[in-house]
Amino acid sequence: MFDVLSRLTTAARARPCSRRAIGIPAASLVLAMFALPACQPPIPPPEPTPSHTDPVSDHEGPRLETDPVTEPQSIDGGILIDATATDPSGVYAVFLHFKPQNAAWQTRRMTPAGSDGYYVSEIDAADVYGASSVSYYLEAADATPYHNTTYSPTTGAEDPYRFNLVRE
Repeated sequence: MFDVLSRLTTAARARPCSRRAIGIPAASLVLAMFALPACQPPIPPPEPTPSHTDPVSDHEGPRLETDPVTEPQSIDGGILIDATATDPSGVYAVFLHFKPQNAAWQTRRMTPAGSDGYYVSEIDAADVYGASSVSYYLEAADATPYHNTTYSPTTGAEDPYRFNLVRE
């Protein structure tokens, strides 16, 4: 074991944070790993920041429009939520975030339905079983590297759209 520790320490000094290609059996390496000084993973480079030389000049989220569902809804056939999202840089994704009464938020990626930025998603009866109301909001991200985001309503989860459920 002493020989393994000696070789590990020598290898660690020569190539910090490298434990490969030093000719030590795997079992001994596992036992001796705690003898090496702690290695820190490399620090990733910072995220790009927009600047005057940045080719991406779009710093706003997509235009997101919807006719909010606020009237009581029958859950028998599912509830269709739709929206239009457009952006000069393109739309990366549109998400429906919904929360049945007394339950956790759920997220569903909305499906493009046509070429005019129209997106749809459906809340099924199984998704809201036992609830008497549903809260929801929409999120759209553009196709820039920064995925600029817009919410509808603009307050997002803080003050979402709400509707009651009726069973027929």
